[in-house]
Amino acid sequence: MSTTGEKYDEEDAYSSEELTKLLVNLRVPAIKTKEQAWDNFEVRLVGESKAAKKRSLNYLIYAIAASIALLIGISSWFYYNKETKVWCPPAQMVTVTLPDGSQIVLNAVSTIHFNKRSWSKTRLVQLEGEAFFRVKKGRQFEVATKTGKIMVLGTTFNVFSRDNRLEVYCETGKVRVVSGNTILLSPGMKAQTMNGSKLQIIKAEQKHEGLWQQGDFWFKNAPLTDVITEMERQFDVTIKYSNLGNRFYTGYFSRRSLIEALSTVLCPMQLKFKIEKKTIQIIK
Repeated sequence: MSTTGEKYDEEDAYSSEELTKLLVNLRVPAIKTKEQAWDNFEVRLVGESKAAKKRSLNYLIYAIAASIALLIGISSWFYYNKETKVWCPPAQMVTVTLPDGSQIVLNAVSTIHFNKRSWSKTRLVQLEGEAFFRVKKGRQFEVATKTGKIMVLGTTFNVFSRDNRLEVYCETGKVRVVSGNTILLSPGMKAQTMNGSKLQIIKAEQKHEGLWQQGDFWFKNAPLTDVITEMERQFDVTIKYSNLGNRFYTGYFSRRSLIEALSTVLCPMQLKFKIEKKTIQIIK
C-alpha cells in the first residue's frame, strides 16, 4: 500500500457504518487502475480523518471554554454568597464583632449566620438561640429567627428564640418585632410569642434582663423544665427527671457553681439530686 506522509491510528478509525457509506460512494473510473483508485481512496480517507479531527478539536475547545465559564460562575456565586457561621458551645459565651463594628454576645448553644461580603448592602443576621445585640447606627439591621424577625437602625436589645418561642427585650433605641403581627418596642419594653400565639407586650424585669451575660439567669413563673434545660446548656450536663408535674419556678441560678445552682432551684421544691460525672438525676 502506498503512503501519503500522514499518520493515523485507531483513534482516527471509522465506524463500520461510516466506512461502508464511504465505500458505497467510491467509483473506479475506467481509465484508472485499481492501484490508482486505492491511492485516491486513501487520500480521501486521510482527508476526512483530518477534518473529523479538526471538528473534534473545535468541540473540545468549546467544551473547555464552557466548563471554565461555568466554573468561574459557580466560584463567584459561592464567593459572594458564602455565609459566616458562629456557634457557641455549651457552658460558654462568645462575642462576635460584625463587619460594621456592631457586636453580638452569644449565649451557650446558640448560632448565628451572616454574610461578610454583602454586609455593606444588607445587614442581616440569622439567629438560633439567644443573643444580646449592640448595633451601630446605619442602614436597617435585621435579625431573622424561626419564630419572627427583628428590625432596628441602631440600638441594644436581647433576642431569645428557642422551641417555637420568641422573646425580644429593648434596652435602648427602638426595636420593631414582626411575628404575625408587628410591635414597636421602646426602651424597657419586652415582646413575646409562644407556640404560634399572637405577639404581645409583656412586663419586663428591667434589672434582670440581659444579666445572663454576667452568669446570672432569672426566671419568673417559668416551667421548671425550661429552667432545667437552661442549666444543661450552661453547665454542659444532662439532667434526668420524670413526673415533675406542672411545676413553675420564680428566681434565679448562677453558673458559678453547678451544685449551688441545683440546690437553689430544686431544694425549695423538696427535690433532691444525685450527680454522677456529667449526669444529674433528680429524685423526688
